[in-house]
Amino acid sequence: MMKKFLCFFTVIFLSACNTSNSEQENPADDIEQPDNASKETVQSGLNQLGFETLSGLDKNEDGNLFISPISIWTALNMTYHGAGGETKEEMAEVLGIENIDSDALLSANHDLLMNQAGDNQELELYLANAVWFREDMEIESAYQEMLETSYLAQVEPLTTEDAINDWVAEQTNDRIDNMIDEISPNLILFLLNAVYFQGDWTYPFDESLTEEQEFHLADGSSIETPTMVLYEEELNYSENDDVQVVSLPYEEEETIQMQIFLPNEDSSFTDFQEDFSLEKWQEWTDDMEKQTGTVFLPSFTLEYESELNDLFIDLGMEQAFDPNYANFSNMFTSIEDKGAYIDEIYHKTFIDVNEEGTEAAGATSVSIEETAAIIQDTFQMDINRPFLFTITNTEENIILFMGSMEQPVNESE
Repeated sequence: MMKKFLCFFTVIFLSACNTSNSEQENPADDIEQPDNASKETVQSGLNQLGFETLSGLDKNEDGNLFISPISIWTALNMTYHGAGGETKEEMAEVLGIENIDSDALLSANHDLLMNQAGDNQELELYLANAVWFREDMEIESAYQEMLETSYLAQVEPLTTEDAINDWVAEQTNDRIDNMIDEISPNLILFLLNAVYFQGDWTYPFDESLTEEQEFHLADGSSIETPTMVLYEEELNYSENDDVQVVSLPYEEEETIQMQIFLPNEDSSFTDFQEDFSLEKWQEWTDDMEKQTGTVFLPSFTLEYESELNDLFIDLGMEQAFDPNYANFSNMFTSIEDKGAYIDEIYHKTFIDVNEEGTEAAGATSVSIEETAAIIQDTFQMDINRPFLFTITNTEENIILFMGSMEQPVNESE
């Protein structure tokens, strides 16, 4: 665990520590604290982007999907600050930040990154950013300073794909790798965010109680899958005619929690997922109260990856992908001569849920190329059919990861 925290703080303080003068001030210390309105804009924009992404992407071959909203948000915001003109306006509208000025956004995003680390020494949660640029392109000094100061990013010359893949593997405990197969001759900037989480349950599942049980698939068929049992613990729980919701906390502080949303047994999971929104997520989680109950949860391992280009084009971010119209004039001093556009936004995730806890990781890359309830006394929640889930920093009300599970798959199978 100590190795991961050291890795996190190496990324955070890279620009300050890359000097022989240990007393030199860290520029990040000069960033003003964001006001509440700015923090709420970032919070709602990030969470809303998560829901739009969850509903806009295709599921994998098992019918499952897992994303990291905070990773996608961070990578796109780093890109946003290099945009200009209508390209920047479109990105702002998609991200929900059109009514916040640049300085306030930088302050709120910096605060977001710092607050995810927190003071909890029991679990591992950190985010890291890195940017690689082609050496013949002179990066704007203001843009580079912003990346290093506000987004705590490591900025390096673009060399080999191995350097990039090794970096993301190191940040994610080797759970995410191979973010780039080869470096295109036209690639001039590669922005990358990585997020990693590992936490033990506050109330671990008793491994001796895990046994094969039936899980009902969305098409009406069933499979046998290892199912864990948490017997009569006091948990945050709510239910109504549409859904059962339970929150499974991590570690003693319980700041990070997995929230599981199980639709009514007679409902359509497709309809349930289509109706799942930020407003309902907020309403259902706000309705939870402490209840004693028993939870049956399948253990599962899931890896997911997807290109996000079509998703963001459908959301209205069209110019950024168009070589003829994209405007990223704030990235390079020579951008007017060469032009630049987003060639690809790519996202990869991993999650493993077992009796002890959860390990999850995510990474998002942006490739810039040049042109040429009713509460009962006790409850039982048998998660034996498709469900939705989020992993949330409940103190900051930020969704770190979210997913859709239609068919649990275990690594051992």
